Order: sequence, then C-alpha cells, then structure tokens
Amino acid sequence: MAELRQQEESQRQETIKNQILNSLVLTGFVDDGKQSVAFIQNKRQGNKSLLLKEGDLIDDSMIVAIDQAGGKVILEHKSKIRVTLELNK
Repeated sequence: MAELRQQEESQRQETIKNQILNSLVLTGFVDDGKQSVAFIQNKRQGNKSLLLKEGDLIDDSMIVAIDQAGGKVILEHKSKIRVTLELNK
C-alpha cells in the first residue's frame, strides 16, 4: 500500500513538473545593477511575457534562484517540487 502511494505521489510530482515546463519558457535576462531578473513567457496567459526576480510568484511557483551566467531559473512549486527552466530549451 505504501509503495502504491509513493508511485502515485511520484506520478503527481512528474505531472506538475511537466505542466510547469510546458507552460513557462525562459526567454532572457537583464541585470538592473542590483540583481538579475528573468523574462519568462507564460503560455497559459496567452504567451504573456513577465519580468520576474527572485521571490516573485508565477502561477503556483516561486522564483528561488536566477543563474544568469548558467542560463537557468529555478522555480519551487507550492508543493515543494523544484523545476529548472533553461534558456533556449
């Protein structure tokens, strides 16, 4: 029974991760002199482009890290699932 719950939880987490990856696209970065901010396109909102910084929320996820040099943004979903968006992917 516990193994079945673990499988279901793993599938749920993978579904959430795929939903995020299929709806959000990292399109660029800019540095305002104090911090890096990321441009993220949200396909769920008609391809609306958003300018976000660490701590900002998008859908049910928070921006926890912006790695401009590495071309990555790390999001944490409210259910504690971490997802990495990569530039040009």
